[in-house]
Amino acid sequence: MSTPAGNRTWKHRLKQVLLIGLLACAGFSGWIVWRIFLRVSDEIPTTYAGWAAWELIDAHLTTHSNQWPHGIFDLRAAVPVHRSKRGDLHWSVDDLTNRIAIDWNVDVEALRASAKSQPSHPLLVTCRDGKPINSVWKGVEPNRKLEEILGLPAGFLRATN
Repeated sequence: MSTPAGNRTWKHRLKQVLLIGLLACAGFSGWIVWRIFLRVSDEIPTTYAGWAAWELIDAHLTTHSNQWPHGIFDLRAAVPVHRSKRGDLHWSVDDLTNRIAIDWNVDVEALRASAKSQPSHPLLVTCRDGKPINSVWKGVEPNRKLEEILGLPAGFLRATN
């Protein structure tokens, strides 16, 4: 039987406060462990895949007079060009589409022209579910790098959903 509220001692109240604090710490610790798990199992590999994608797209654009790649086979063909300029890739080309989605229907000149009249354009490289890639490291988010490569205004490529 519990002690009536008016008869509780300071020891009882201290135990309650400590129990609540312990439960809060356990919940917070669980949340931190979950965030670390997500970072290691999903965000870091997806960032590497996005990084490899923009590097290979850049290599393809360089060797094909600014023609956007039409599929993964074009990116696979860009690997030797990339290796000669920057060294090894951060991700396997054949595994790229397991992590990310690339818009293969891009007309580079039309995209540049639309940057003069439109405020934004949907992202060209996303997670497989269409959401933006949460880049773990600064300076390697694929759409920001593609804006630089293609000479588009900063922030032109952005999520529409």
